[in-house]
Amino acid sequence: MSDVADAMEDTLTYAGAHPDEVRTTLTEFLDMDAALAEKVALETFTTEPNRGALETLADLAVQDGLLEEKPDLDALLD
Repeated sequence: MSDVADAMEDTLTYAGAHPDEVRTTLTEFLDMDAALAEKVALETFTTEPNRGALETLADLAVQDGLLEEKPDLDALLD
């Protein structure tokens, strides 16, 4: 799995350094109008899990009956 994580990290780093290429990709692969692509907010992503968000999702999954019990996030994230 580390190869996938490394590739994702490389991709995110490259995209962050080359926003014009990202916008060109939007027009080519999504057939998006160039004027619209210029207005799209390019988010910053990370390969590190957001523990707080995962805690919230786990709590909501239990609350909504999607899971019977909250998952052990320590085990999942180690």
